[in-house]
Amino acid sequence: MKFLLLENTPLEKKFIFQIDNGVKKVGIWLSGGLDSSILLCLMIKYITVNNLETSLFTFSAYKSTLDHLYAKRLNDIISNYYNFPIKHFGNLSNTDSVGRVSSSTIKNITKIFNDIQFFLAGNNPAPPEISGFEKTLGIRYSVNDYYKLPFLDLYKPHILDLLYKLNAEFIIKYSHTCCVQAVGNCRHCYSCLERNWAFKMLSKLDIETKPL
Repeated sequence: MKFLLLENTPLEKKFIFQIDNGVKKVGIWLSGGLDSSILLCLMIKYITVNNLETSLFTFSAYKSTLDHLYAKRLNDIISNYYNFPIKHFGNLSNTDSVGRVSSSTIKNITKIFNDIQFFLAGNNPAPPEISGFEKTLGIRYSVNDYYKLPFLDLYKPHILDLLYKLNAEFIIKYSHTCCVQAVGNCRHCYSCLERNWAFKMLSKLDIETKPL
């Protein structure tokens, strides 16, 4: 599947998404936010368009901001919308004190579900060159043949643009972005600033998250 994202802008990108036809089981880390939810929609579209016999499994880890509960809700809504069965494993133990998914959680899951051929995550880079964007994640991502990050070359507006190209706007009101509070948005954390920037770049109106 090929997409041209943010056409005719300084941020224009070509995005190609493809997996091997022989892949039978794929795991997706679902955070409850937009990026991983868009990735799940993209994966379902790819499977159905190409008539693949691929099963999807989603995983979410406990966070104090209740991301695991938002992830479960999104998993069920997306599964029902596309009439595509997705097995979800949520509320996994998480020892990371800053709220990210700990490396030990990821290692444990990959050991338990060793028949899954690879895992996908929606991580994307912080935009340090954007004027006035004051906060970055300060972390580096690594990828391999078993743990893939398809959005690693895309900024948040590109991923949001992909959502509209997939006609997946229905997920916006069910997604939760803030990494500070479980209800609503603080509007000051990195995740809130990045989300606001993405909608502003696309001249789109964000939708308030529907309570759990």
